Amino acid sequence: MIGRLMGRILGLPVLTTLVNTTYEPEWRMDNPHLKPWKVWALHRLDAVTARRWGTAFVALTPAVGRSAARTLGISPEKIAVVPRGFPFDEAPVVPLGDERRAIRDHLAPNADPLLLNVGRLVPQKGQRYVIRAMSRVLRASPHAHLLIAGEGWLRRDLEALIEAERLERHVTLLGERQDVDVLVALADIFVFPSLFEGFGVALLEAMAQGKPTVASDLLTIRDVTDGGRHARLVPIRSPDALAEAIIALATDRVEAATLGMGAFRWARERFDIRTSVAALEQLYEAILNRGPLSISSSSWDGLATVPAGLTDGVRTKR
Repeated sequence: MIGRLMGRILGLPVLTTLVNTTYEPEWRMDNPHLKPWKVWALHRLDAVTARRWGTAFVALTPAVGRSAARTLGISPEKIAVVPRGFPFDEAPVVPLGDERRAIRDHLAPNADPLLLNVGRLVPQKGQRYVIRAMSRVLRASPHAHLLIAGEGWLRRDLEALIEAERLERHVTLLGERQDVDVLVALADIFVFPSLFEGFGVALLEAMAQGKPTVASDLLTIRDVTDGGRHARLVPIRSPDALAEAIIALATDRVEAATLGMGAFRWARERFDIRTSVAALEQLYEAILNRGPLSISSSSWDGLATVPAGLTDGVRTKR
């Protein structure tokens, strides 16, 4: 909002990045820190400044763009869709062989399967639901172990939940980590139970390493998993559904491997950073040239949607 005000004062175009489905009902779930009147005030100010002073908007997914158009009243013609990109040419250095086994045994001895979640410890990330799912998972796979990498103000609540569920030997809060690539490489299944997301960076990073994933069935997650074809999607806030999906992948290793290989190909074909950079360059040019923008349709092909004003329906190359 400050950026839009300064753009208005200086007479400069303002491009706003839309990174989340901020004003949808899920945004307020499980979060006692959000005051309804503050949310209302923020929503009104954001909407007014966006409509009056926002030159253009770039959404990370079509679902984010549609949400902003609906909740902020932004004209869809002002919205372009450019996903986040990943530098896949810079392959992570991960341990192999004996070193991998040693690190895995140190973190979770004899884990089978080893589950991983990466995210801040805040209500949005939904870790409490995968923790609650673990009791049922353990009945099917007694040696299952869940690692949660991340830090946040919900830590004490999650620690209390782990203790109440008697899961101290099967769930580990790792705190903030600098070796997430290594953790992903060690894991058998990646779990992403968020209540809402704008894109799901941690999920895409796991998919790009070929990991089978269980994730929340959100419109944004459908956008980045090819309509759910490359992840097991489950309803939000459902420990039973999470447990069922995890057990299915842990039991059927062939399906898990097939899901992981499909995710690997999809992520690397669709979310290369060079594609995103090219689309952003074209977006800046369109704004400078006052060209029209367009939000993509519900049948997103996973690529960046670039302004139609540059050419007749220019799109980034596959």
